[in-house]
Amino acid sequence: MARTKANVKYVELERVQIWADANGDIHLSSDDPDAKDFLHTTINNKPTSKRYHPTMYRQFARLLTMHGKVIPGWDAGVDGGGE
Repeated sequence: MARTKANVKYVELERVQIWADANGDIHLSSDDPDAKDFLHTTINNKPTSKRYHPTMYRQFARLLTMHGKVIPGWDAGVDGGGE
């Protein structure tokens, strides 16, 4: 269940999933009962896409690769993974 406190700006979710699909897009979703029906978005590293966000993509790609996950088409050496 999502929760918050009176004097904070955030809502905390119990579960969030991050993964890369076969074309390299990174997905963020939640199966938290209060968010699962509407929290699912993607980001990518494709300059022509409305989902393009190179900084956020790099951060999530690094997080995924730190945990042994593969992001198809992403090269940490070329795409700034070592920053």
